[in-house]
Amino acid sequence: MSRLSEATAATAVAGPSGQQTDRLAEPFRAAMRRIASTVTLVTAADADGKPHGMAASAVISVSMAPPSMLVAVNRDAGIHPVLLASRSFCLNVLGRDQLDLLAPFSSTALRERRFESGEWRRGFAGLPYLASAPAAIFCELDHVVEYGTHTLCIGQVRDLAFGASPEPLIWLDGAAR
Repeated sequence: MSRLSEATAATAVAGPSGQQTDRLAEPFRAAMRRIASTVTLVTAADADGKPHGMAASAVISVSMAPPSMLVAVNRDAGIHPVLLASRSFCLNVLGRDQLDLLAPFSSTALRERRFESGEWRRGFAGLPYLASAPAAIFCELDHVVEYGTHTLCIGQVRDLAFGASPEPLIWLDGAAR
C-alpha cells in the first residue's frame, strides 16, 4: 500500500502551511477520489428570481434535530454570493438516469444552459428544484463557516420533494457512475 511515511506526515503537520498544502494537494485529491458521494445540484435564486446552480459532491446531513444539511461551496463559484444573499438553497439529488444534467452544472462555460433541460419547478422560498430528482431538500441558511477556499453552508431543512427514481448518481474516482 502506498502512503506517506510517518516521518513525512509529522513534517507535514509541523511545516509551514503553504508547503504542507502544496505537498499534500495531489495525494489528498487522490484520497478524496476514493470516497464515493452522491451527486447533487445545489440551486438558489437571486433577488430577481433568476436561478443559479452548481454541481456538488461535498454535501452531508448534519443533524436530525433540527434536520439540517451542509454543503461546501467554493467562494469563486457563481452561486456563492447568491446563496449567501438569499439565505436559502435546494439540494437536488441526481438519479442515475440524470447524468446529462451534470455537465452544464459543472462547467462555467455552460452556465446559461443549466436550467434548459430537466423538469424544473419552484418550491420553498422560490427555489428552483428538479421535480424528477430522487430527492430535493430545501434549506434555509442557518450557519456559515469560512474555511480555506470554501464556505461551509449549514441549512435547516424546511421542505422536501421526491421524484420517481430512488437510485442516486454516484461520484467516484473522478467520474459519475
